[in-house]
Amino acid sequence: MLSDEFTLELSNDIPLKAKQWLLKYGITNQEIEQNNIAYNANSDILVLLHTQNYWQGRCFGNQSQKYLSKGLKPLTIYGNGDTIVCVEDILSAIKIARLSPDYCATPLLGSSMSLETTQSLSERFKSILIWLDRDKAKDAIMMSRNLKQRGILVDVVISPKDPKEYDKGELLTWLKNR
Repeated sequence: MLSDEFTLELSNDIPLKAKQWLLKYGITNQEIEQNNIAYNANSDILVLLHTQNYWQGRCFGNQSQKYLSKGLKPLTIYGNGDTIVCVEDILSAIKIARLSPDYCATPLLGSSMSLETTQSLSERFKSILIWLDRDKAKDAIMMSRNLKQRGILVDVVISPKDPKEYDKGELLTWLKNR
């Protein structure tokens, strides 16, 4: 987390190393533009999500952390569909959004789900899938149990790689064969 004095000065001019990182996960120029992904050159941060009250970015400078964020985490939905897939990160959500209208996604911006998010998702979607990174499988199962106790139709996807590392066909296979 950065200090309150930190302000974002965003540019659509994304440097090569940050662009290569996005391309490594198959994020297209169109998706970069559609999702307002931008660069803050002052701090070498690729800002993946920014709203009025929150931002999160991937560090490419000398920071000790891979990601930095500030503000209250928003509920952001990528794509359209009756089934929402809860993932940890923004790139995974963007890739799952390609599967609209069957699936949409929300990045939890971490590996937990607030009570407000739980309530909102349960009111808006017929079913919820939780697909966290493999190292957070126990968290996903606990989250699933919590949702099931509330009467919500939920399932968990556990895979060897993060969702952002799969192509469209592989994502569909994992989602349909959970």
